[in-house]
Amino acid sequence: MGFLRGRLNLLVFPAAVAVLLLVSLPVFAGMNASEAQLRVLFIKKITKYIKWPGDESYSKRNMITIAAVRKSEIANYFKEKEPFKVVSWPSDKCQVLFFNTESSRDIAAVLKRISDRPILTIGKSSQFLKMGGIINLKESDGRIKLQVNICAAQKAGLNISSKLLSLSEIFCGADPR
Repeated sequence: MGFLRGRLNLLVFPAAVAVLLLVSLPVFAGMNASEAQLRVLFIKKITKYIKWPGDESYSKRNMITIAAVRKSEIANYFKEKEPFKVVSWPSDKCQVLFFNTESSRDIAAVLKRISDRPILTIGKSSQFLKMGGIINLKESDGRIKLQVNICAAQKAGLNISSKLLSLSEIFCGADPR
């Protein structure tokens, strides 16, 4: 009898898991995040591990202003109750500047202009760190990987948490560390 019960459990358990997956499949199918949604999620999380000049600790800011080259692409992914304000670039009062563009010429010009200001620059270009950007969201094998230019962060007066650095590829300019 115990043998039969064990065999029955071996058959019932996988069948139950299969049914559960089939029933929940439509729920998960609607959860495909766009590239912009994923990048916004990363931006929200990254800001918790940055200390700006004058901050006593990480993630203690009441409001973080994020400027974007193309604000309309990301603005809808920020909720009103979140501590973020999204504005269009140029903006004099932003803590984060997201380059959601591939134009190397525009990126380089802006980065040169703000390199010594305490603005966390985040991009998605293969040349972003080489141009002086601080964090690059590199897409690889369907995943987003963090690349951090610690030299640019130091020049901007930003302190990046070791927790974030441990999850990142670390560079100084274009050179891996």
